Amino acid sequence: MSDFQHAMCILVPQTITLGLSIRELIRQGYLFGAKVLVRPFTERAVTALYLFHNPEALKIWKDGWEHRKRPTLQKMIENLNEKLQKGPVASLKGITHELNSATHGDPLSAKWNVVLRDDGLPAFLPSKNLKSSGLADEICAETIPWLATTMVVMGEAFGQEEAKSLGGFQ
Repeated sequence: MSDFQHAMCILVPQTITLGLSIRELIRQGYLFGAKVLVRPFTERAVTALYLFHNPEALKIWKDGWEHRKRPTLQKMIENLNEKLQKGPVASLKGITHELNSATHGDPLSAKWNVVLRDDGLPAFLPSKNLKSSGLADEICAETIPWLATTMVVMGEAFGQEEAKSLGGFQ
């Protein structure tokens, strides 16, 4: 297998597993936990796409994808935006801020686990959130495109000829 295929053998299953975890947390009403998983899910999907479009980065990946050597999620998204856009590139400065907020627990992260009680007062939920269908929709809207992207990248890594030789679907 190529270095890219080796990377995809790690990133694709992890992305799918995180996507399934997010789905199950949403189904069970644990929306905050699902929201927190959106960042690692997104990072894996973006990394797969980034490696596809930046094969020179496979050396950094193969050498352990060290924190100081690899690009940040923000930088990978900006790079992909520049490469994939046709025409002027919109600024993506700060696009990862909300993902980071949910993961790292800064004050902004409170917005994903607060609901209004029946008397109109805000309450922090330490458990299930069955009142925020909009948040569930938001999480789905954030994850579905990255899951689809992961499937496309996987298809590029393991095209039909490679799938046949590995005993895959025809």
